[in-house]
Amino acid sequence: MGSTSDRSSEQNKENISLIWFDPSLNEESTVAETIRTLRLINDYVVIHTNIEECVSYMKMVTNEKILLVASGTSVPTLLPFVIDLKQLEIVFILNDTCQNLLYLMETYPKINGIFDDREELHANIHKHIHLLNKQIEKFSFYDQKQTISIDLSERTAAFLWIQLVHDVILRLPSNQQAKQEMINACRDYYQGNDRELQSIDDFEQNYTSTDCIRWYTRETFVYKMVNKALRTEDMEQLHTFRFYISDLSSTLAREYEKLEELDELITTVYRGNQLTINELEQFRLSEGQLISINGYFSTSRLPHVALQFTNTDIHRQDTVPTLFEIECQTYESNCSVFADVSKHSDFPYEKEVLFDLGTVFKVERVRKEDQIWKISLRATDGGREIARQYIEETRKEMEGDSVTILFGRLMTRMGRYKSAEMYFQQLLINSESENPAHIHNQLGLVYQAMAEFPQAMNHFDRAYRLMKNSYPPFLRDSSHVLRNISQVLREQGHYKEALDYSLEAKEVLDKLSDTYELDMGHCLHSIGSCYRDQRAYTKALDSYEEALNIKRAYLPENHVYIAKTLNSLGLLHYMMKNFERALNYYVSSLEMYQACLPEDHSDIANVYHNIAEWHQQKHQYDGALHHFQLALAMKEKCYSSDHPSIATTLNSISSILGAKGDKMKALDLCLKALDMRERLLPYDHPDIIISLNSVGLRYEGIKENHLALKYFLQALERCSMSLSEDNPLRKTTEKHIFRLKQKLS
Repeated sequence: MGSTSDRSSEQNKENISLIWFDPSLNEESTVAETIRTLRLINDYVVIHTNIEECVSYMKMVTNEKILLVASGTSVPTLLPFVIDLKQLEIVFILNDTCQNLLYLMETYPKINGIFDDREELHANIHKHIHLLNKQIEKFSFYDQKQTISIDLSERTAAFLWIQLVHDVILRLPSNQQAKQEMINACRDYYQGNDRELQSIDDFEQNYTSTDCIRWYTRETFVYKMVNKALRTEDMEQLHTFRFYISDLSSTLAREYEKLEELDELITTVYRGNQLTINELEQFRLSEGQLISINGYFSTSRLPHVALQFTNTDIHRQDTVPTLFEIECQTYESNCSVFADVSKHSDFPYEKEVLFDLGTVFKVERVRKEDQIWKISLRATDGGREIARQYIEETRKEMEGDSVTILFGRLMTRMGRYKSAEMYFQQLLINSESENPAHIHNQLGLVYQAMAEFPQAMNHFDRAYRLMKNSYPPFLRDSSHVLRNISQVLREQGHYKEALDYSLEAKEVLDKLSDTYELDMGHCLHSIGSCYRDQRAYTKALDSYEEALNIKRAYLPENHVYIAKTLNSLGLLHYMMKNFERALNYYVSSLEMYQACLPEDHSDIANVYHNIAEWHQQKHQYDGALHHFQLALAMKEKCYSSDHPSIATTLNSISSILGAKGDKMKALDLCLKALDMRERLLPYDHPDIIISLNSVGLRYEGIKENHLALKYFLQALERCSMSLSEDNPLRKTTEKHIFRLKQKLS
């Protein structure tokens, strides 16, 4: 028996995984009894008897904290493999053999204790689970430098997501059906856990909305599952718990109103935490900036209660005791909702004050006093204002997008493509208030981001037909969809069709009586890119320059949309071999992006990539490699690990390494880029042809000419499927083949 658990194949919907490792466990009855006992302490239990499987399993845990119980004889073998995992929080040693293991506690600070009594062990596990559940948060930091526009950094998108999730959930139907759906889901999840099933029965039979705070402060199944869903931004789970979340937020709002009516001031509250060193550094770098917490935020009026959570008997080297001091004067906070919930709590002596979902704080000061880090926060309504600006700015671009749709759109921007897909599919089924055309458009954008182009085209096509056939038709929004279709066709290498759709989008705008000049600027930019793809450089230049003039007339001096067109003009001049003008445009674009975007943004990465190619053309290989590496580092932060843009930069780096003589590493990167592109792009996509040629050149560089020819011929086969005979990429491929055949003859 390697491992066993009645939960290990399921997703953990709580915050903690309890792992029990004991190679001597072999009786099924003993294992079953161990699981039953442990699930009364923590529902998610996994038992391992094989060290390799245990290590592998622990490394795969990403969204939970791990509490590990290990038998004394196994500890010296197991811990060196797992002790440095950031998800491993605490280790308990069960020592039935009277073996002296105290020396391990000096070597491994994560060890809580060595126990020969199981009841004492269980009590310690229960105590630390309570402490951990009180301390697990996810902080979202707002990029002050980010201008509010449709083109957000992932960090800013995450900040806005938690601002909008509150409003979106409160708009969802919250009725008896929603309650029963939640109960059924919980019953299904907690099968076999008698304690939790009893609690669920109690909720079903006796719960009223006036009890919601008490259910939260008791740390019941709703407390654990709602907090996990909020921390991990699990929209499916949040939809399941919409009934309870709606009750809790509405009740907190009513309690807050009572504070205002009574003119009762809550001036300062406290919260104790163990922050990681990285988390503390984020706070230190964010003085004067805004943060939000992905969930409800529990505090106390009493500093000594909060301080209890800063002191643990675990002496971790990667965490520091931290006390939050939070100023929250009622008359100043406006949209910050919080309430004294002590009278509803099973622990009234804690004097708990609970902040509503998505509350925003300003980081006032971070300092160290008496071995404790103190972070001063002030509750503010700044998050609501940022969300309002985002909604207004985005609606200028797409009139039919509601807050509900903008919320899903943010998930796409955050790279949560599967969550966004599920969310919009649910909207199609359940929402009576949303226009399906706009949902299909968003699904198209999700599939486009995942490089699933046929599905993207299907949804864009349905969106366009629905918009066109509506009464009255959504003409302006339909032009956006036509541009989206054009972009997908460009990404697939179908440049002529892409141009046709961009020109059709322009025709739609030309016919509108209202003037949408900025829309026309975006449309002309799209047309310019299509002409550039087809090497129609003069037409591309005219379109880009007209787009730039419109954007400069209607946008602030520094704006991402202006920077985008400047970058495209740089790329066009590079292709026209006007290299100095190209560099001037790149530098202007980069400076503008840096003025209005956070430092790690995909748009900045794209400019660095273009500057690197400029250096490469000048044979300045060190400068080229430096800028390609900057671009790659940013893209790896902005995109999923499998993304066509990352493959593009990897392929470019391989050519630089080849030129510098590092031929084997160049080949490895080239093959990696080809593998990514073949998994993500259509069979005859130009980027795959470029990669096949690059691999051929790398093999030619190490005198493997037969292999080189094989890849060049594969490239030509794909050229013949989609590229005309006079296409430059096809001509380049044919030259490679001619040269190799001469060498081989």
